[in-house]
Amino acid sequence: SEIFLILNNKNKGIYKLLERVDQDFFTKRQLPVYELIKVRFDAKFSLEGLNNIYTSFDKEIPDDNNLNNLAEFMHALDTTRTENLLTQLNRYLDVNNYLRYHAASVVMMCVDGFTNNMYLYRSSSESPYQIIPWDFDRSFDLQYVPVIYGDNEIIAKLTANPVIDSMYKSELRFICNEIFTEENLFPIIDTIYNKISTAYYLDPHLGLAGFNLDKDIADIKLFIVNRRRQILDNI
Repeated sequence: SEIFLILNNKNKGIYKLLERVDQDFFTKRQLPVYELIKVRFDAKFSLEGLNNIYTSFDKEIPDDNNLNNLAEFMHALDTTRTENLLTQLNRYLDVNNYLRYHAASVVMMCVDGFTNNMYLYRSSSESPYQIIPWDFDRSFDLQYVPVIYGDNEIIAKLTANPVIDSMYKSELRFICNEIFTEENLFPIIDTIYNKISTAYYLDPHLGLAGFNLDKDIADIKLFIVNRRRQILDNI
């Protein structure tokens, strides 16, 4: 949800109320959590090239600075033969979950969604890593080069396997045909526009700074139409 903040009779602008992904996040949802690792800027999912995983990954639950499980996953990603990925890598990574996350990030052009802005989550000691996204601030990046794969070590390794590549493209088709459509998204955009437009033009960092919500809305709608077509044309 959003709020419009007024402090000492001065308009401070529109703010998004965000929920932290922490122990309370899982407690509220009655979800077990065994391990939670935050992926920070420009992370590499590989142990090759003298990569120090402690510079880009923060162990948050439990807060013990132990990344041994993550290192095992990366070693498996580095060394598992391409033809064995589905049978062997699923021990470390929920492949279907990752493909859905990556495909959604690609469709939205969420440029930070491949090496940043996600959590690696395990519900138990026996479960593989799943992805929890935590920031979409660079989604709908109109300057991003239109690709269908994105760029990180996980998707590069997975899609080298023809079966997994086909699974990934099926996720892209499903998103573009069933979710990322004008019929689904335009009414949501219009509802949000009606909700925030007055506050937007009172915001000192938005409307009062010269930004135009109507143009932004038009650009986003055009992006959705064009991006959907780009994805379907290039699968």
